[in-house]
Amino acid sequence: MNTENINWDEVPDTLSLEQIRKLIHVSKRVAKTLLDTEIPCIQKARTTHKYYVDKQDLIDYLGTHSGTHYQISNTKKRSCNSRLFTSDIPEYFKGRMAFYFRSEFADYPELIRIRDVAQMTGYCKEQIGEWANEGLIGFVVISNVRYINKSNLIDFLCTEDFDSVYRKSKWHKQHIEIFREWKKKS
Repeated sequence: MNTENINWDEVPDTLSLEQIRKLIHVSKRVAKTLLDTEIPCIQKARTTHKYYVDKQDLIDYLGTHSGTHYQISNTKKRSCNSRLFTSDIPEYFKGRMAFYFRSEFADYPELIRIRDVAQMTGYCKEQIGEWANEGLIGFVVISNVRYINKSNLIDFLCTEDFDSVYRKSKWHKQHIEIFREWKKKS
């Protein structure tokens, strides 16, 4: 992986897999594996233009992994490395998180469209829909549109399932930092 002589001023703020591959001089397979396992990115449920990476996330990653050579193996994804808790979230802390989210989402209606939940949380609507289909977030269908009850959303945001999401959105990362500060104080 060659990362020397990159003029970051000429690099766009959001990068695709192909742009990253060309920028750091790796194969498509290595680039895909890095995006699936190590470099923070947003994955869309598409076959093309699936990955979107912020330039700063790539710079941060390359700063810690400069000069690393990669060999692809058929291992599963590594476990989540940015969880708020390493085990179950204590009940008292879930209550504090729920109170925080209730105040943050106070201006939203009780039933929220999936695409609005995606905007609220920074995850794509396909990911929100997948969580709903898996039964992690309760939803209702009204006129062929899926709606999530605000209290169901808040309950999900306070679960270990949400805390253990591997690819966290910027919104999620910001809230983890807020909650980490709370955790230090308690």
